[in-house]
Amino acid sequence: LRPKTFRSVSHCRNLQELNVSDCPTFTDESIRHISEGCPGVLYLNLSNTTITNRTMRLLPRHFHNLQNLSLAYCRGFTDKGLQYLNLGNGCHKLIYLDLSGCTQISVQGFRYIANSCTGITHLTINDMPTLTDNCVKALVEKCSRITSLVFTGAPHISDRTFKALSTCKLRKIRFEGNKRVTDASFKYIDKNYPNLSHIYMADCKGITDSSLRSLSPLRQLTVLNLANCVRI
Repeated sequence: LRPKTFRSVSHCRNLQELNVSDCPTFTDESIRHISEGCPGVLYLNLSNTTITNRTMRLLPRHFHNLQNLSLAYCRGFTDKGLQYLNLGNGCHKLIYLDLSGCTQISVQGFRYIANSCTGITHLTINDMPTLTDNCVKALVEKCSRITSLVFTGAPHISDRTFKALSTCKLRKIRFEGNKRVTDASFKYIDKNYPNLSHIYMADCKGITDSSLRSLSPLRQLTVLNLANCVRI
């Protein structure tokens, strides 16, 4: 797709959903045209594009009703770009956020997200070897509405994350390939997430039979996946 093509899209003033994932020619200039012409966008997927902090500055100024945002594998923006999300009217209506593969985000970046997007309910962060318990803690201090959480490929997440998430009303959790999550996390689940319906904890080597005993009070649980949890 050529830049001229994206400029043409900006004339579609009723546009509500835009997916330009994996478009190498989509740039900050492209989003500038679209943001000025299509203020009603609700769903925006920018995954694996070359956008930078310039785009992050435009989002809160023009997409006032944005609800669903994917920045997965966009590595051209920095923590400063996340701070921009609080400009203008902000991205306060955002409920879904995907930050998979954004390894450049630090703990401070997650604080900026928490200050700007307190209404997030669905959070996806996959392929994030730099994600730590402190990142999650910084986020949930103000984002307590999270109900769905997906962390796969985040090996440094531990039981401390589950403790931090106790302020949220989780209904779905998905962790995969983690060695630091243990039976202690399931004790937090038992005490703090009575409405949990989906648990996907595949290939988590720290989980044992004790974890299963902690699940008995979860009357709303409909999906349980503990594949390759070899200590059970």
